[in-house]
This record gives sequence, structure tokens and C-alpha cells, in this order.
Amino acid sequence: MLNNLQSTRDEPTAASAEAAPPARGALSALVALALMAFGMGTTETIVTGLLTDISRDLISRDVTAEALQSAGWLVSAYAWSVTIAAPLLTMLTLRLPRRSILIAAGVVFTIVHIVSALADSYGLLLTTRIIAASVHGVTAGIALITAAELVAEERKGWAIGIMLSGFTIASILGVPLGTFLGSTFGDWRSAFWAIAVWGAVATSALVALLPPVRGNSDSSLLQEMAAFKKPLLLLALLVLALAFGSSFVVFTYIKAILEDVTRVPPMAVTFALLLFGLGMTVGNVIASRSADRWPLRTIYASLALLVVVMLAFTQTAHDRLLVFPTIFLWGVGSYAFMPAVLLRVFQKARTAPRLASAMNVAICNAGIGGGALLGGYVVASPLGLMATPVVAAMVAVACMGVILFSTWLECRVG
Repeated sequence: MLNNLQSTRDEPTAASAEAAPPARGALSALVALALMAFGMGTTETIVTGLLTDISRDLISRDVTAEALQSAGWLVSAYAWSVTIAAPLLTMLTLRLPRRSILIAAGVVFTIVHIVSALADSYGLLLTTRIIAASVHGVTAGIALITAAELVAEERKGWAIGIMLSGFTIASILGVPLGTFLGSTFGDWRSAFWAIAVWGAVATSALVALLPPVRGNSDSSLLQEMAAFKKPLLLLALLVLALAFGSSFVVFTYIKAILEDVTRVPPMAVTFALLLFGLGMTVGNVIASRSADRWPLRTIYASLALLVVVMLAFTQTAHDRLLVFPTIFLWGVGSYAFMPAVLLRVFQKARTAPRLASAMNVAICNAGIGGGALLGGYVVASPLGLMATPVVAAMVAVACMGVILFSTWLECRVG
């Protein structure tokens, strides 16, 4: 059954096999979008490595559990603000030129991080985080659809992968570098100054390299919203939520697992996180090349790898040597599906490209929050911490079931 379904939707075409490389101008524009994505990917999670310093500086000199909990809102408020802002701001800016929105967002992104670096109260810093998250929401969505429209149809998955590389590289270099700056200079503000500088560089790159992109100027808000009545589009978004959220059932508690179960020193935890980020980048590079030719097979392979690695992690987490290659492979499987799933969403929402792109961003962040919430329930239950990889594997299997149903339904409706 699976082979029959795939044969109707997933065979390489002559066009994709013989596609020429994109023009140099398109590649330069994609790099500019990736630079902005790197800044957003860095700021989204950088606070996790600076919580203690921020708590001590702005909340309480004594780092109590209550103070850390308050500081933790800087992380969760960012994620949920992205989830809300992405579709809302996209609807409000539907008729505006995409290039102008991206450049204006880059300017606001830079200014907000300057204010963050100068913040003298917790309330002001939280406010700037919410504004930065709102910019992230609208920018990431528009950047995704812009990346796809910079190239020919048979290269869209590749282009999306280039833009997403900014986020994956941020997981390797951006967050550790920001944490390093904060600890080296003894001041968390230095990390925000660095992000502000990067925002200025990325915005300048957009001004210089991003051409006007032909958008769907005839689409109205009602037309874009009407696309979300399509079951195949809703199923594609559900796949994205389950696939992205499955890893965060475990990843939210990776530090606790490494310290309490594997019992490695703090430096080894940092090394493990770097390996995970490197795996994400490798998975994105591989998948961005295969997504155009074999989108369904790419998704299935990524999720199957994730299931196997999660089940293996229940054992390798107890081994100080095997845990590191397991985490690397986990990173590969946790992100290799992204270009193909995003491409599938765009294909099912041709009449609503901008709102669908925004929903991609919102759904990813909702998946982060949902996965972390599910993981929290598992940790607090009698099952305990090491049951989270099994639950994550179950979520990934459920995701594969949704894809199978979606492809069956697609064949039925033609």
C-alpha cells in the first residue's frame, strides 16, 4: 500500500533530475535570508544559557527557584509570542511588499536588541523579548515563502533548506557563542549587544541582496483563510506539529538526562548540545537536496531514524561513550523532515502562501511548547525521566500514521 501511494506522488521528475543550479543572485538573496534566520535562531534560545545571570541582575541577587522561574518566562513568553504573532501579523501585512517588511523587521530586530542590552528592569527585558518574538514570527514566515519564490518549482525544497540553515547553524554556533560571551565578559548584556550587531549586518545584507519578489498580490485575507478549509493542508500542518514536537518531549530535559543519568560533567553537556546542532545541520543539508525529488520518502526516513534513535537512547543514555553518537543521529532525524514537510504545506496552500508560511512558524513553536508540556507530564508521572524517549518515539510513529492517511486521502480525492 505504501509503495503504491508513494509511486503516485513521490517519483523524481525529469525536471528535478536535470534542474540547473539557481542563479547567483538568487543564491545571494537566500544567504541574506539565512543570515537573518541565524540571528532569530540565536536569540530564541540564548536566554537559556543566561538565566542565572539575568535572574541575579534583574530579579534577585539570590538565585532562588522562584527567581529562576520568573527568568524562565523570558524563554516561554518568546515561544508563545511567536506562535501568536506569526499568523496575526501576517494577516495584517498581507498586502505589503515582502522585501519592505523583511527590511523593516530587520531594523526593529536590531533596535529591540539594543534596548534589551540596556534594560534595567525585568519588565522591560520581557517586553523587548515579546517584541523580538513578534518580529521573529512575521519575518520567518515571510522569509520561508520568499525563499521558495526565488527559485524555480523544482528547486523550492533546496531553497527552503538554505534559508533554514540559518536556524540550524544558530543551534551550533549562535547559542553557545552567546553563552560564551555572557560568561567571558561576566555580563549577559554582551550577548544581546552581539545579536544587535548581527541584526544590523543581516539587515544590510537584505537591503543589498534581496530583490523584489513577485508575490500573490491578488490574494485577499478571505482567500488565504479559505485555504485552511482543505483537509490536506490541515493534515500537513498536523504532521509538522507532531514531527517537530516529538523531539522536544526529550530535548527539553536533555541536560537533566545527561547530568543525572549519563552523569557527564558540564563541559560534556555543552559538547552534546553542539553535536545535536551539528546533526540538525547535516540532516537539513541532506534533506534539502532530497526533498524536491523524494519528499515523502525523505519524511518517512527522517521519522523512522528518529524512532530508532529514541528507542536506542533509552539504553545509550547510560553509556558515556555511546550517548554522543546517539545524540548526533538524533539531531539528524529531528530536522531532516523539515524542508519536505514545509514544501508539502506550501503545495497544499498555493492560494494562501503567506498565511501558510506564517502558520508553519506558529506550528513549529506550538510543537516546541506542546512537546515540552507532554515531556513535563511524563517526567512528573511514575514513568519518570527516561520514559520521555519512548513517548517521543510514539509521537513520531503517530506522525507517520498521519502522513500515511494524508497520502491515502490525497489519492482518493485526486
